[in-house]
Amino acid sequence: MPRISRAKEIELRRSAALELAAKGYSQTEIAQKLNYHKSTISNDIRYLKEKAKEQFKRHVEQELPYEHRVAIQGLQYVMRQAITIAEQT
Repeated sequence: MPRISRAKEIELRRSAALELAAKGYSQTEIAQKLNYHKSTISNDIRYLKEKAKEQFKRHVEQELPYEHRVAIQGLQYVMRQAITIAEQT
């Protein structure tokens, strides 16, 4: 059976840790279930939190302004259509 890479092992461990944390398990319980040291799981959870903060910041700074512009354009279109309909009746 081929051995998985170290990077893939870490990715799988973090994914499993995240899933268990989302279900309400403590870091100690996660470590026991996954058979890793508590400090390893603690580092994984810290990494995942930092990654989530970075993604959230990027979303707020880059994606939300775009989505806001699209929403405003949509509202303006709807307003123009409403005015057109009102003028025709």
